[in-house]
Amino acid sequence: MTPLKIVAFAGASNLPFWVGQERGLFQREGVEPSLEITPNSVEMAKALYDGRYDLALTSVDNIVAYSKICTHVGCPVALYEQTTHHILCPCHQSTFDAARGATVLFGPATRPLPQLPLMVNTEGFLVAASDYQEPVGPSYWERS
Repeated sequence: MTPLKIVAFAGASNLPFWVGQERGLFQREGVEPSLEITPNSVEMAKALYDGRYDLALTSVDNIVAYSKICTHVGCPVALYEQTTHHILCPCHQSTFDAARGATVLFGPATRPLPQLPLMVNTEGFLVAASDYQEPVGPSYWERS
């Protein structure tokens, strides 16, 4: 059996580990996994980059970063409703659902807010993993 050291947060982020174990995936593939729970992203990143683990199961503490430029006409999307997870544009009342990829719930915007991919670097800081994968701003802006 090949050892596989896994680190994860307590809770739902380690669900794939438990499902794989329950269904016999690891044993079938000749893998002997061990799971350790981490207290935070910084410790997880340091341990992973130091080679103490082979795999990390994480959602980066459920932190997301969306463009602040509305996809309708480019106004600054600046209002966040914490109880509903809605992001509001004050110009024309477009409403985006932060919990579902900033999809449009209401208003004239026709596209979700672009999401910036995130990662934890070797020093444990949350940073952009790359540039936006979708165009930022309103659809009518010319793009090169």
